Amino acid sequence: MKSFFDLVAQFQLQIDTLDSLLSGSEDETVIINGVEKSTLSKAVKDNFTAIKTMVNGRLPFKTKDEMIASGEPSESVLAEVWADNTVKNNGLYGWDNGEWVPAKLDTYIATYEMADFSKQLSERSTASLARSNLLNFKDTKADIYPIATDSNGVVLLGIDQNGRLIADTAESTKNDLNYALHENGEVNFTQVNPDITPFCTDSFGKVILGFDNKTGCLIGDISKAYANSVSNSLVKHKNAEGVKPIYTDAHGKVLLGFDEQTGDLIGSVKQSTPYQLTPAKALPTINQVPESDWNHFAFYGQSLSVGIQSKPALTTSAKYNTLTFEGGPKSTKEGSVGYNPGMNGYKLLVEDDLWGDLPPNGLNHGETPCSGFSDAVVQLSAKHNGVDWDSGQQLFVNTAGRGSSSIFNLLPGGTSSDGEWWLNLRNSVEQASLLAQSAGKTYSLNGVGWIQGEGNAVNSNYEAYKAALKELDGAIQDLSVSVTGKTHKVQFFCYQTFARSGQADQIPQAQLDFCNENDNAHLATPIYHLPLAHDGHFNNVGSYLVGRYFGRAYKHVAIDKVKAPYIKPISAVCEGSKVIATYEVPKPPLVIDYEGLASTKDAGFKVIDSAGSLFIKELKVLPTGNQVELTLDRAIEESAQLRYAFDYLGQGLINYAISASGNLRDSETETVTLNNVEYRLFNVTPHHKLNIIKL
Repeated sequence: MKSFFDLVAQFQLQIDTLDSLLSGSEDETVIINGVEKSTLSKAVKDNFTAIKTMVNGRLPFKTKDEMIASGEPSESVLAEVWADNTVKNNGLYGWDNGEWVPAKLDTYIATYEMADFSKQLSERSTASLARSNLLNFKDTKADIYPIATDSNGVVLLGIDQNGRLIADTAESTKNDLNYALHENGEVNFTQVNPDITPFCTDSFGKVILGFDNKTGCLIGDISKAYANSVSNSLVKHKNAEGVKPIYTDAHGKVLLGFDEQTGDLIGSVKQSTPYQLTPAKALPTINQVPESDWNHFAFYGQSLSVGIQSKPALTTSAKYNTLTFEGGPKSTKEGSVGYNPGMNGYKLLVEDDLWGDLPPNGLNHGETPCSGFSDAVVQLSAKHNGVDWDSGQQLFVNTAGRGSSSIFNLLPGGTSSDGEWWLNLRNSVEQASLLAQSAGKTYSLNGVGWIQGEGNAVNSNYEAYKAALKELDGAIQDLSVSVTGKTHKVQFFCYQTFARSGQADQIPQAQLDFCNENDNAHLATPIYHLPLAHDGHFNNVGSYLVGRYFGRAYKHVAIDKVKAPYIKPISAVCEGSKVIATYEVPKPPLVIDYEGLASTKDAGFKVIDSAGSLFIKELKVLPTGNQVELTLDRAIEESAQLRYAFDYLGQGLINYAISASGNLRDSETETVTLNNVEYRLFNVTPHHKLNIIKL
């Protein structure tokens, strides 16, 4: 796929070639792609004399229709259409092979004026683009084509992959945009209209291409002469009859162009509401967490919740005012279950290579999700909500899970080789509450992060696992009330398991549906896009990043008091051979991303029905930004189902016991840098199934 910069470079080459053709002398030729071409002056000289000898006898017609109705002339003469309402129909014609055909050259003066006008506009277009700091563009998102940036390389105006104009119309940005476009007086803008920011003008200062600061629209007033001067060879375009393109996407879709008949600019899009956003769902009072002095969040689950294979620990110095137990985030209670006694005191949160869930035998425990969680909550709430975590409120974070455990082992009364492991979560809540009380602080258990599913992936059915999730959630509520006396609902945050997702779909689907169906349950993220170790566990970076996803979800719930947003599958319908899947999208538009996500067959989608699998001929995100259209090789039969991230594994991903992934994400722009590597924290679409409704 050609980048915007490739297109600009190609555009510049065409301008240089056009300049040679337009400015060359009457005796010059130019070599283009190995073919010798006459300059315009030479072509006029060679052809104009012959045309001129025929002009005096030409037949005048007001419209092209009148000329056609006149039929074959009695002698070899030219005809001229001079007042047709369709501008391009006017001009010189000759009779050839039984029909009137337009002359390849009109009068010498008209041709010269058109060429000179076009050359001026080409020069001014180039100058305007150059002053827009295009080469300073440093926001390397492949799905945005920049038009203008500020001095720091931030995109002020651009085109996204769906052909929509992206523009920030804030007052400060208008000033930056004006500066970028007018720097050093390159644009001779004389039209007095303070609401219009020009990109390029004609020689009199009239706006040829500009930006309406009030409406956020790209505007244009293009003469027919300029429209005709734009070379078809600039870009390859399709399904655009009558359109002269300026920019296209990789598939030839015109992003910006001119109407050949009217000279009007096409592709201008108002940007006030480019996508319809689903309002965040406000949480009922019972699901709004208290604002305590100590706000406890505990991770629970199996090995991925306690940092197995996430060695070495990354967060070895305290970054914020977040607390954990004195023995570290993986502490256990002395005299109870576990092997890392350390719940009798507290300290600022740092990570370590200790463990408490299995006998000390050299297991590779390291970074847990705790620090990533803390960083996300503190940073995002401070940035967006003005929360000060250094005075008053503090987070208290730990992890209480156990490796190689099924959900049934982790429920109250569940047995493991080390006894009832549920006691470790109970100990966490009871000890944190006691420590807060001793410090003269109020305390509440606000959330539990569930990272489990691998232990049940092929041995448990959908209904049994979902019922166990409900039992676990109920036990957490009872625990909170018994320890604190507070009646709020503890918020339940769940990830979606990746291991065995291509072998059995019941556990990831049960996790998604549980979050969809319960107001206090929130899907933090799937994990097929996160860095994993060789055996499917998180490496240390992946463990930190998954913590950030949980932290972002918690911030929405605890601070914004809304249900945490995630890409939520809504419906799939089919008409003929086309299926349209609709989603709730936190940050539209959806993107089918083969670069930021591991390239997967059919982007992870599959359609099946009673007759078997269907071949997907084409996949695309619709302009709504929240829908995906799949074109199939045939109409669907009965019991049709759309599947995503259950059937194919992306190239280069860890295949732990048959796993699956996909390439559909949203346009969330949050990033984090670890070890000098920037990671994009977009929302990826969860593993899911949808029954297809046949229209």
